[in-house]
Amino acid sequence: DKTYLDFSGETYSFAETNRRVTQFAHGLEALGVAPGDRVASLLDNVSDCLFVWFAVNRLGAVWLPINTDFKGEFLRHQLSDSGAKLIAAETRYAERVFAVADGVPSLETLVFRGERPAAATRLRLHDIATAGGAGARDRAQLYPGSPAHHPGWLGLPVLSRAPPRCWVP
Repeated sequence: DKTYLDFSGETYSFAETNRRVTQFAHGLEALGVAPGDRVASLLDNVSDCLFVWFAVNRLGAVWLPINTDFKGEFLRHQLSDSGAKLIAAETRYAERVFAVADGVPSLETLVFRGERPAAATRLRLHDIATAGGAGARDRAQLYPGSPAHHPGWLGLPVLSRAPPRCWVP
């Protein structure tokens, strides 16, 4: 199996990428993400960010990358204006999300990467490792027609149930 991704020396084959994306897609689906939902991201430039992005597209949801420097009103506006239902964030950015969560009625869930945030919040909290890792279902494919052994399988039109969408303010 050929290398598909090389993330600063962290390599993933086509099959491994498919497996990880499928796990994240199942995890997000179990958390209620459906086609057309907005999924925000405050993730650093790490492999999990890419896997979650592909998973969101695979589900037909809308990917909303947010500048990791945003906080306060800048962050609240992005989340509120987009109608984000779920946000995937590094633990160190969770406090920023908690601070604006009451001003974002559509936001229901924070999927964190790292240690569990220590804060009281109305948001449901889930560890990215179980939302898209060991605790998620591991089927070979989310839907028929995208064989992992084909070199072009990961192209977004093949990968997703719907055309890829990315919300930009």
